[in-house]
Amino acid sequence: MSIISFPFLSRDGDRKVLYTAFRSLFHAYFTNGVFLTSGENNIQAVSKNGMTVTVKAGKCNINGVFCEIDSDVDVTLDSAGSYARTDRIVLRLNDNEESRNVSVVVLKGNPNAVALTRTGAIYDLCIAEVSIGTGVSSISNSNINDTRLDTELCGIVASTIKEFDTETLYNQIQTDLQEFKNNEKANFEEWYAGIQDQLSGDIAGNLQNQITQLSNQMHDYLRE
Repeated sequence: MSIISFPFLSRDGDRKVLYTAFRSLFHAYFTNGVFLTSGENNIQAVSKNGMTVTVKAGKCNINGVFCEIDSDVDVTLDSAGSYARTDRIVLRLNDNEESRNVSVVVLKGNPNAVALTRTGAIYDLCIAEVSIGTGVSSISNSNINDTRLDTELCGIVASTIKEFDTETLYNQIQTDLQEFKNNEKANFEEWYAGIQDQLSGDIAGNLQNQITQLSNQMHDYLRE
């Protein structure tokens, strides 16, 4: 079980985190695919010579596993013989404990392109499909269909974090605030109407009468 440790946070090792936790985090926030920026040929399959195809260096993310191919990788395809076929060149994540790696694999057509493996510990990203005609002894770039942009087969790594719509939230807050103000205004007017009924007529006069009545009662008490 892989463990990532943070010694700068703790010397006694209580900040160790399972690698699977980081994989889950990366998988939640980044899509599968290759990292691609303008003008770069990250993990692009190109013809080299004869039946050899070169997979250029680059980076990819597969189910939260970050992989860097730091140098070009050459793969050699079989000739088609008497039947044309379509081969797929894939990045294969092998999560089995004895492997735990990402490698470049050729899926030989039969004769059409075979299905990708995406079950259990194996997960494929197809970066290219190569058409091999009968009697062909060399591959040209015109025979290579770049599938890196195809989200079903591979895709480009992108963040799944969407921009927060603050305008919608602001409008909702303003609507709720106005509704609150309207309700409070209605409640106040209802209360004010009620208090006017209790203090009908001249409010100041009514209050003075009550004060006078209390004062007379106090004088009567003191005379007793």
